[in-house]
Amino acid sequence: MFVCPVTVGNVVGACGDPGSPAHATREAGNFNLRSKVRFTCAAGHTLYGSAQRICFPNGTWSGRQPFCRPVQCGNPGTPAHGHVGRLEGTSFSHSVLYSCMEGYFLSGSPTRQCLANGTWSGATPNCTRGVSPSPPPRDLENHRIQPVNIRSPCA
Repeated sequence: MFVCPVTVGNVVGACGDPGSPAHATREAGNFNLRSKVRFTCAAGHTLYGSAQRICFPNGTWSGRQPFCRPVQCGNPGTPAHGHVGRLEGTSFSHSVLYSCMEGYFLSGSPTRQCLANGTWSGATPNCTRGVSPSPPPRDLENHRIQPVNIRSPCA
């Protein structure tokens, strides 16, 4: 079998632009015979397909065209006596908002975010039965604290 070189424009053996997937960067010098193109996904994304492709003499690229998908964090968990008030999704950069049932109060952060490494930020908060933390006393709300200068004999 004899393979004839392909001519793309005026370049013999060129493959043409292999494209660049969304959420990816591409390293490539040119698209000539035996040139290599490398693909890397952005943080929080996983590459599927070929990370490197080579231009063959017949004008085609080796491997499969890559694509990048967001990292999945899975189920963020639900606290006992609590529920998920808002869940945008379980993939990279999505967040979840927790709240507690009546008579229970949230301790910990009410939000968590899906991180680039596939884990949720922080820990699942707790819902504790009891009295809500008290607000500051009302008589202090509208008062100002005057600045105080302190002198040290050491300075």
